[in-house]
Amino acid sequence: MMAPTNATTLEVRNLRTHFFTREGVLPAVDDVSFSLARGRILGLVGES
Repeated sequence: MMAPTNATTLEVRNLRTHFFTREGVLPAVDDVSFSLARGRILGLVGES
């Protein structure tokens, strides 16, 4: 039996990350959630 074409391939919930700098802790991502269906493409872009 074939899986539905919209089946979730990737699911991220409550993603958080931070960086330690000389000035202190720098939150980079705070509470990000998303899901990605099979065959879909997602690009994440942030400040550089």
